[in-house]
Amino acid sequence: MAKMPTDANAKPIPALRPITSEDLVSTTSAPMTSDVVRLVSSTGGTYTIGTAAGVPLPANLVEYIRVFIGETIAVSGTFTITQMG
Repeated sequence: MAKMPTDANAKPIPALRPITSEDLVSTTSAPMTSDVVRLVSSTGGTYTIGTAAGVPLPANLVEYIRVFIGETIAVSGTFTITQMG
């Protein structure tokens, strides 16, 4: 899992930087190379990771999720998937 940077008091700063971004329309992503992903759907839709049930995501809502490296994300709708690290 990505390691968070720390502040001057050695406390974690909850921030990650974008690594790669992929626009998808009702298809499946490339395998993940990071373990934190930011999802945004411009139209609203659902996403599925592995064999889990589809998760609805309303339009323009940002969601950060934990994935395993090598997993793919299937989407129904228009999504931008950004791998974070």
